[in-house]
This record gives sequence, C-alpha cells and structure tokens, in this order.
Amino acid sequence: MKRFIALLSALCGMLVMLAAAPTPAHAAGTVTLTGVVRDGGAHGWPLWATVSVGGASAQTSPVTGRYSLVVPEAAAYDLHVSSPGYQAADESVTGPSAEVTLAVDADACRAPGYQYATDGLIEGFDSGSTPSGWTVQDGIGQGWVWRFDDPGKVGNHTGGQGGFAVMDDEYYTWQAEDSTLVSPAVDLSKLDAPSIGFAYDFTMWDYTVPSGIGDVDVSIDGGATWSNVWRADLLDAGPKRADVGIPMAAHQPNVRVRFHYYTSPDVTAGRWWAIDDVFIGDRRCDAVPGGMVAGRVTDANTAAPVGGARIAGPSGATTSDANGWYAMFAPGQGSQAFVGSKLQYHDLKQEPTIAADRVTGSDFALPAGQIAVVQTVTAAAALGGSGRVPLTVTNTGTAPAQITLAERPGDFQIADEQGQPWSGLGVPPAAGWSSLPDYPIDIRDNVAGAYGGKIYSFGGISSSSQGQPVAASYVYDPGTRAWSQIASEPQARLEGLGAFIGDKFYVVDGATGSDGLQITGDLDIYDASTNSWSTGAPIPVPEADAAAAVLDGQLYVVGGCDSRAFCGTSGVFRYDPASNAWQRLPDYPTPESWLGCGAIEGIVYCAGGQQSFGTVSTATYAYDPASNTWTSRAQVPMALWAMGYTVANGKLLISGGVNAGLSTNKGFAYDPVTDTWSPLPDSQNQLTRGAMACGVYKIGGAQSFGSYSPYVETLPGYADCGSDRDAAWLSLGGTTLTVAPQQSARVWVKADASVVSQPGTYDAALLVRSDTPYGVKTIDVTMRVNPPGSWTKVMGTISGTGCDGTTKPLAGANVWIAGHTQQATLTTDTDGRYALWVDQAQSPLQITAGGDDWTPKVASLKVKGTRAKVQDLTVTPLRC
Repeated sequence: MKRFIALLSALCGMLVMLAAAPTPAHAAGTVTLTGVVRDGGAHGWPLWATVSVGGASAQTSPVTGRYSLVVPEAAAYDLHVSSPGYQAADESVTGPSAEVTLAVDADACRAPGYQYATDGLIEGFDSGSTPSGWTVQDGIGQGWVWRFDDPGKVGNHTGGQGGFAVMDDEYYTWQAEDSTLVSPAVDLSKLDAPSIGFAYDFTMWDYTVPSGIGDVDVSIDGGATWSNVWRADLLDAGPKRADVGIPMAAHQPNVRVRFHYYTSPDVTAGRWWAIDDVFIGDRRCDAVPGGMVAGRVTDANTAAPVGGARIAGPSGATTSDANGWYAMFAPGQGSQAFVGSKLQYHDLKQEPTIAADRVTGSDFALPAGQIAVVQTVTAAAALGGSGRVPLTVTNTGTAPAQITLAERPGDFQIADEQGQPWSGLGVPPAAGWSSLPDYPIDIRDNVAGAYGGKIYSFGGISSSSQGQPVAASYVYDPGTRAWSQIASEPQARLEGLGAFIGDKFYVVDGATGSDGLQITGDLDIYDASTNSWSTGAPIPVPEADAAAAVLDGQLYVVGGCDSRAFCGTSGVFRYDPASNAWQRLPDYPTPESWLGCGAIEGIVYCAGGQQSFGTVSTATYAYDPASNTWTSRAQVPMALWAMGYTVANGKLLISGGVNAGLSTNKGFAYDPVTDTWSPLPDSQNQLTRGAMACGVYKIGGAQSFGSYSPYVETLPGYADCGSDRDAAWLSLGGTTLTVAPQQSARVWVKADASVVSQPGTYDAALLVRSDTPYGVKTIDVTMRVNPPGSWTKVMGTISGTGCDGTTKPLAGANVWIAGHTQQATLTTDTDGRYALWVDQAQSPLQITAGGDDWTPKVASLKVKGTRAKVQDLTVTPLRC
C-alpha cells in the first residue's frame, strides 16, 4: 500500500511538472506563454486578470490565476496585465513563463477584499437620495438644487462608480442658480494633516470666461464661518480627482465641508458639476479578512456557459461574465452558503468552505426545464366536421417546466380540382386609407384605443381650448359613422399614453395645467361599460410623450420626457391592474421619447423615437419578460418620431410622425416572425402627434408645431387586435401545463372544419412558451379539408379593357356569385383571379364582376361533375 501511495505521489509530481512546463508551440514560430497573476496586497491570492502581448490577450482562471497565451516567438515578450481594482503592470520577460503581481489601486480601493477606512468621513452618494447628515441648500428658492438621482441622465463621468451627486444647471434652466451641498460635522481631532478628496466632472461650456462656478469651502466651527480651498470656473470635464489639504482643520472636532455651485449676473449659465467618492480627513485602503470564491456557471442540460447569472452569498452578490466565469470576495472563513440564479433557471445552492487569503473553487450547473415537441401536426376533417390529434410535450431537462400554448393564424390554400387552369389563389391588393367623419374638435396629442367594435379618443390639446389641455373625450361607432361625447377625463392632459385592458382604458403620464407644462404621473381609468372614471396608483417616475403596450393584461410604459426641457429617457415601467402596482423593468437600450410600442406573441416591441437635442432613431428593440432583457431587431426604414402606432394582425404598425423635421404620411409594418419592416399605404394626411388605434384608425394630429386637425381616416384589413391571435378552426384541450423533468404530457389538438366554408389547406402555428431559457418553440399545424363529392370548383379571371383598348387582369375587382339559396362576395387577387367551391345543388350560378369604376358584367354558369368550371369575364369602364 505504501509503495502504491509513493508511486501515486510520484505520478502526481510528474503531472504537476508537466502542467508547469511550457506548452508545445501550436505552430512553427509560435510559443505558449504561461504563468500566474497574483494580488500584490495583504491577501496574495490568485487574480482573475487579463494578460496581453501585442495583439493577443487571454484571461487568467479566476480560481488559479493561471494564464496561457500563444504568441509569435521572440527574444522577449512585453506583457501588459490588468485586473479591476488593481494598478496595471507592464513587464518584459524572456522565458515562456512569468509570474506577475499586481498592486492594489489604493486610491480607487475597488479590489475585492479591500475597503476604505478613515478617521474622518467617506461618502459615495450611492443611495439615490440625500445621505444621512448631509444637507442641500437652495440659494434662490426655485428648487434648482443638488440631486442624487441624475435627473438629466448625464451619467457618472467623475471616475467614480454607481451613484453620485450632481448640480445639473442644464437640466433645470439657463438662468442664475445657487445651491450648496453641506457635509455633516466631522471630528478630525486625531489627524495631523487632514485633507479633502473627491472625484469630479465639471462640465461647462467651452468658453474662455466662467460659465458656472464651483467652490469647495471648509468650516472648522460647525458652519458658522467658511474658507474657500478649491474653485473651478472653466471647463474641467471628468473623470478628474482633487485632493486638497486642509491644515486649518487639523485636530478640529467640528469640521464641515460644502460644495457650492452658483452663477452670477456676470457669469453665463453652465452645464453641470458632479462629484463622487468624497472623503474628509483621511482615507486608506485596508484589507478585509476573508477569502475569494470563484468558478463557472453552466447550463445543467447543455453544459454551455451561462452569462448574467447571479451568485449571491452572505455578504454580497456578483454576476457571471459572458463565458460563465465569476469571482467574488467572501468575508470571514468556513462554510458559507452561495446561491446561483438566473431567470428561466432554477436556483442552485452551494456551500464551499472559505479559507483566508485563498481562492475556493465553486461551480454552478444551473438546472432548467427543456422542452421537446414535434415540428408539425396535421389533422384531416370533412367540411362541417372535425378531427383531432394528440400532441406530446416532453421535458428532457433537469427541472420542472411551466408551459403555455398559444396560437398564430396562418394562410389558406383553396383545394385543387381536376381540369383547373391554375392552382392556388393570391391575396387581394392592399386597400388604401379612406376618410371618416371628422373628430368633433381639432385635436393633437390625444390617446386612443379600440374596444367592443368602437374607437375611443381621450384628451389632447385643441384650438377650441385656446391651446390648453382638454379633458373632453369621444367614441366613434363605425355602424353609425358618428362620434359622440363620453365622460371627460378627471383632469385635462396632453401627451399622455393609454390603452385598453379588457373594458377599461388606462391613461397615465402626460402634461397638465393651464399651460400644459406640468408633467403628471397620475393614472386615470375609464370604464367603457359604465362610462365612468376611477383612479389608480401613479407611475413612480412621471413622463410625457412615452409609449404604451399591453401584454398579458399589464400596461407597459417606455421612455418619454421627464420635463419640458429634457426629452429622451430610458425608464420602463409595468403596471398590474390586479395589484394596482408599478414595477420598474430594465431600461430601454437608448433614451427615447415619442416612440411607438406594441406587444405581439409574448414580446414587447418598440421602434423609432427622439432623443434629447433632436437625434431621431431608426432602432427597433424587443423586450422578453421571460428573460427580462431587451434585444435589437431590424431597423425602421425611416427615422420617425411622434408617429401613430398600434398592433394589428400580428404586426407593429406605425404611421405618420416627423422625419427630417417635417411631418410625413409614410407608414410601416413590423413582422416579428420574419424580423422585417414593410411599407404601409401612405395615409391621406401628413400629420404627427395624433392618436392611432387598431382597426386601423388615425385620429387628429398636427402638420406643424402649434397646429391641430380634426381629420380621421382608416386603413381596412387590420382588425385582428391583441398580442395573441387565435385561428378560428383550431382549439386545444389545454393551454397551460407543468411537466416534471424527464416526463411527458399530452394535449389534444382539435381541427374544426365546421367554422370554415371552403375546402382546402388551413395553416396555423402553435407557440410553445415555457419558463426555460431556450426560447419559444413553434409547431406547424395543418388542417386539410376535402371537398364534398357533390361540390364543384368555380374559378376564373376578371379582366378590364381600358379606354385605350388595352385588356389586362383586374386586381381588386368585386365578384358576386349567387346560387339558388346561397351567395358569396369575392375580391380578385393581384392577378385578377377568383375561385370558390360550390354545391352543385346551387346551379345554375349567376356570376357578376364589377367595381367602383367598371360596368358590371354578368354570366350564367351551370356546375356539375368533378372538373373545375371556368368563367372568365371582361369589364369595361363606366366612362372614358
């Protein structure tokens, strides 16, 4: 046994030597550099770092600190080594192996396992509100003061991280401003040489004269008197850092520091002054007792790395990188519990034993469900009958899966017949916009929605109100072609957003007040069944000119303007009517206002919009609630903002708006299935800032700033509203199910041919959604309906002979087919063709072709037998 152990020990020694030896060259003229990067501070542990030589780079293992890098062979190699929180190092080595030690960046003190310590005060402004003990003073009384929530979204450019304090002159106004941020009293009795340090970004206009003044003052008597120790009055953009000695504060027990931003009558207004990482007295970077825990997060089903996973321990959390690696500091020693998690995965708990000044490896293989289904389902049914087939859903994964089934309508292909001159049938040409009765008042900046076959419009601004917001609201009935007034909004508002969820219309955000300048976050709820209003919880961050979408019975709000001086924000909020509560979601990828949004098949899509200072977007983004992420999609063909938008027929439709500074009548439709945009017909009016609703209807708008219009128009053929759409002939035995790992469930798919009138092939899709990370699966579903034996196919081509004598197929012509007891109205496709299966008992048929500008032509046709009957007709113009 001892000999075996000795042999094993020797073998392990050989393996270690092999691992330490240079890796053979991958190709002639190359060599593999290896080594370990370590912490040069008190801990000394291996580091997760980046090692670069020339244009080649590699990351070290976060567990061992070891790297391996293939480079061209040379006499010496210049290594550049970096790791967050450490000072980068440059070393020249001659051998194939190099150990590198990185010094802790004590000034930033962001290396894991180190933290600031002081005998004075340290403040990082990370809370988003005024820190405890600090005070903000308003020297003018207008509320233009230091903030901690970045109201102008300028970002932290001080060199600090996270939150910061900012006096944003540009966000408020370009008038005189005066605000002071004052620290709490600090006891510096123990310090011989105190100082003040802070990171800053003093972004002013690039003038040779001051455009805003920033003073740092010190008081040693609790704020009774002040001495200036630092000043900035010209452009000094960050990231910058100031360290200022304050010898007068040595051994003083009641020291305060203030940051004073102001302008004066002879000073031009500035932009902003931001500060972060303030210390008063002294600051040092000390090691914290503990160890590191590091490893890789993978998918338990596929072994693929999982980026963006959260690893949470007793004292903090971190996120895995794109390759699944993570590393984090764990204070203390011994066994500690860590939980790996990510949306669409199930949590996994590990309990590694933490050793002082060491890196403990702990990998996480996150379990998840994994769905397997067939790609196609086909059912046959006799006309008037039905059929059904089983669908098996299998979970091949390592965790339970929650599954939801939804439908997507597809195409119809009319059945073939013997003797037919051509097969299939195209679609009729798209109809254009047509005018409807004017809105009762000229209007713009209103919101609209469709419910119960009617169109509702709320609020806005009108010349009838002398340019003030209006509360008046109206409903349009397509049956009577008339508008009628409904209950007015509780408060007049313009530039709000809204949408129907069930029979209730939710209106939020916008601007109110007699001048329309007060941004509001109030939520008002219109009940279409009772013609009455109620209120809901206000949105946490009020905006105007945001966009709305409805998905799974919840209202999404994206972007907007948070003041009359600043447009283009990235906030995204979701309102749940059931709980009357708002939730903030991941920010929109770019700060936008006046964009268009809609929800289709479980995803929210947004497009276009305007950023601050006039930048107009062509971007499209998709938000998936399951993964809680935004992803980029195909760009809009034209940069647009302030357009009408809605969802219909499974597409996001946008029309009108502003392009290149001018209002337009262009429109586009986004198809998420193909990730493509296609043009819509040009609307009749070039308008912007009007409302749009499914149907499709456009209500009001403006041709230019300060104008209004009462115009209403409609684009037929877009009446299938909502995020999910059903195929009329398709139904399921269940739409939600839970499947345990390595188990299966069965759902019956029913094809109902009693709801269709023609034999042929009906296509649809089943969308298999789940709480797994592998996306939506699509199953193609087909219903084949054979013609009854007593039916015959009637078909033909309608042509038109123009005034010039030229005859060609007539697209979009009307064809009326009348039998003994039944009749049908058809529209020819783009090739002028029509087709219809009829019962021979209806023979003889009267077939009439015509149109708005054509003289009707009539023919009689007898139908019997099993061969197609062809009846072509040629019509002539009503007038030339």
